[in-house]
Amino acid sequence: MKHFSKISFIILFIFFYAGKVYSEDKIAYINLETVLQESNYGKKIIEQLNIVNLNNLDSLKKIESNLSSQEDEIKKKQNIISKDEYSKELNKLKLNIKKYRDQKNSMVSEFNKLKKDQLDIFFNKINPYVQKYMDNNSISILLDSKKIY
Repeated sequence: MKHFSKISFIILFIFFYAGKVYSEDKIAYINLETVLQESNYGKKIIEQLNIVNLNNLDSLKKIESNLSSQEDEIKKKQNIISKDEYSKELNKLKLNIKKYRDQKNSMVSEFNKLKKDQLDIFFNKINPYVQKYMDNNSISILLDSKKIY
């Protein structure tokens, strides 16, 4: 019985005092997406990226409509022209579709690279201000609020 009371005392001691952690590090949270959307420079970057994206989408839609009209013309000619000419035009259309897909993939990769570069520049520019804020408020760790569960 003596051992049971000692063990229960130790277990109770562990449960009551193990949960408290005393740390000298001050931790703060920041929402970087809000900083990007609310700052003047961030708004400017977002606007530029949206313009580039809209231009890309417009040019791709034009090419897409052109390809669909070519396909319609080929379907209309299908019964009129010979099979050899039909297959040539069909192969030509397939080649144009492949070029369209390649162009689309290249535009997407260029846009993603531009977006990454612009965001890197933005975060490099705000870094000194964030560091100054951390120093003034004795914050040792600053975490992005979106990455915390």
